Amino acid sequence: MKSAISVMVASGWVRTLWKAIRMREGNISQEFTFFLKKPVVMIFKFKKQNPQILDQLREYTKDIVGLLMDVYKKLPCGFPEYIYQEALEKTLKKNCIPHTKEYIHHPMFDGELMESYFRMDFVVEGKRGNIIIECKAIENITDRERHQLYTYMAGTQFPIGIIVNFATYDKAQIERYYLDRRDGTFMTF
Repeated sequence: MKSAISVMVASGWVRTLWKAIRMREGNISQEFTFFLKKPVVMIFKFKKQNPQILDQLREYTKDIVGLLMDVYKKLPCGFPEYIYQEALEKTLKKNCIPHTKEYIHHPMFDGELMESYFRMDFVVEGKRGNIIIECKAIENITDRERHQLYTYMAGTQFPIGIIVNFATYDKAQIERYYLDRRDGTFMTF
C-alpha cells in the first residue's frame, strides 16, 4: 500500500517534504523531516502498531467519540465553533465525564515555567491518560490543525488527542491520534 504524508508547520516560508511510503508487515518506523531555510526543525516518527494496541485505543476513546457524534446529530453543520464547544461541554457534564474547558498549559523552558501559554479546547481526564479535544468548524481538517494538536500533545505529554470538525456535511470529521512517549511516535488510530 502506498501513501503520501505531509504535515505543514506554519505559513509560506515553510517547505514540506513529501515522502512516498511503502508499508510492509512488521514494526516499521518512518521519519518525516521538515525544513526551513536553515537546518531541520522537526522530525515526526510514524510506525505501524500492533492491532491490539489500536483496538485498546479505539475502545478507550469510544465513549468520547460517541458524544462528539451525538453533538453533531443535534447541531448539524453551519454553526460557529463556540456553539459546538458549549454543546460539547453540556454533553460532557450531562454524562459525568471529568473535563476542563479552555485548558491552559504553560510550557517549560530551561527548567522554568514560561509566562506564555497555549489553550486547548478541552482536556478530558481519563484513567490511562488525559485526552485533548480540539473542536473546529472549518471546511476540512488540514495539516495545520494536525500540527496544532501534535504541539499540544508533545508539550503536555497527554498521550491521546482528538480533532473534531463539526462543519462537514453528512457527519462530523473526527481524527484520533496517539503520542507514544517512549519513542516519540505519533500515530492515527
